[in-house]
Amino acid sequence: MVTYEAVISARPDTWHKAAAEWEAPAKHALSAAQDIRDNGTRPLADNWTDEVGRKAAGDFEKPAGQLESAYGILLGGKMLCEAVAESMETGLGSAREMQELAQRHSLRIGTDGLPEGAPMPGEDPDKLHARERIVALRDHVLKQAGEADNTAAAKFAMLTAKVNVADPDEALKVQNKASQAEMEILGAEIPSDAGAMTQRMWWNGLSGKQRHDLMLADPVALSKLDGLPESAKQEMRGADGKFDRVKMVEYALENWDQDDPVDFGNNCTNFVSQALDHAGMQKKLDFWSGARGDDTWGHESGIGNDWWDKSMYYSKSWGGAENQQDFMLRHGGEEVPRNQVRPGDIIYYEQSGDNDRIDREQPQDRPVRRRTAFLSVPLLTAASVTCFVATLSVSSQHVHHQSAACRYIAVPWTHFALSYGSLVAAVLAVTAHIVLSRVARRRGLAPDTQRRSGFSTLCVVIAGLMVALAAVTTVMTHADAAETAANLGKPMCEG
Repeated sequence: MVTYEAVISARPDTWHKAAAEWEAPAKHALSAAQDIRDNGTRPLADNWTDEVGRKAAGDFEKPAGQLESAYGILLGGKMLCEAVAESMETGLGSAREMQELAQRHSLRIGTDGLPEGAPMPGEDPDKLHARERIVALRDHVLKQAGEADNTAAAKFAMLTAKVNVADPDEALKVQNKASQAEMEILGAEIPSDAGAMTQRMWWNGLSGKQRHDLMLADPVALSKLDGLPESAKQEMRGADGKFDRVKMVEYALENWDQDDPVDFGNNCTNFVSQALDHAGMQKKLDFWSGARGDDTWGHESGIGNDWWDKSMYYSKSWGGAENQQDFMLRHGGEEVPRNQVRPGDIIYYEQSGDNDRIDREQPQDRPVRRRTAFLSVPLLTAASVTCFVATLSVSSQHVHHQSAACRYIAVPWTHFALSYGSLVAAVLAVTAHIVLSRVARRRGLAPDTQRRSGFSTLCVVIAGLMVALAAVTTVMTHADAAETAANLGKPMCEG
């Protein structure tokens, strides 16, 4: 159990020094591992390719792996030392705030952190209130110090047990646990359960650096403190007002393992867009193309089919990393150095090397599909025109047969099939053109694609005309069939 006396006698500078002592050998270990690989493992692998050479390269890789593992373990120790030091500094800051409050109200604080003496009858209400605030802050300080002490002790014991780890991947897992413990220790400093006045005292006792570090470490918890100045909350949310950074982080923490409304697969850019949407970023849609324009971000209501919706109702910047980055940079975003990154910033990674999957698909599969798709409009238009001409021919033959027989003859089924075929083909041609135009606009038109798109536009004008003509022909066919059915077999000629 941590006492108040231990808190005020803490030496955070000792722990900062210890952190540096953990970090120095970590850097040496990583440098040594790199030297072994550069001067031993790689030259052997490149120039001695038989079984003996491979074994020799493996013998060099073993100590390199051990040294890299040591780097991960030592860096974990450095993180824990820094977290303990920061926790001590926060506790000392709160203790100073307690002392200042006590002095303003002529109170003395004992070695246990509590105001000395019992409240006097008729004591000034402000003085009574000051006693309560001192006690509340003291309780938080002891709770924070105790949690930090227990967490650090457990993780240092874990590091001690892992000193013989020789697998860099396993060492990285250990380092990640130490990093998580560092965040837990920092999070324990935040008085989430205290009253607003206690929270304000705690905040006032922090240095500028401590406030900055906590705003980076846990903006979600800080933003929920009633005693935090509104200016600090606004700084964490974002001064430009384009989206709420705190809500974006909150969404990420709460939904990283949840299913998305529309299944984009394992798509990190889609997850970022979902977080931005939750954080209030305004959609930018195109008047004609909706979400599928060249400079859009967001989505429209779809039809409930994931494959269709993500292809037709979500912008290309929604699930495409490069497209999203370009959109952000065009609309007020800027690249910042690593030391200026804040919660709510988006990190884009550049790929080094070729993407074999994309290289296989783009030059072979996708252009074939695109050419086939653009051919559908003229083919459907041609089918509509052909069926319409055939409808006129069948209609003319039917009229000729009735005139020759001088009686009503039933309209043949081919007349209906051809008139409906012409109408359906024309409607499909118009629909296909609309869909393909939106897809082409989304992907950007290459010169050969522009020519196909222009031909498709000419065909769809014809198809639009055919919709009207085929509809009239179909109605006339039904009218002719109704008249014929009412007079079937009756003579048409006099005499």
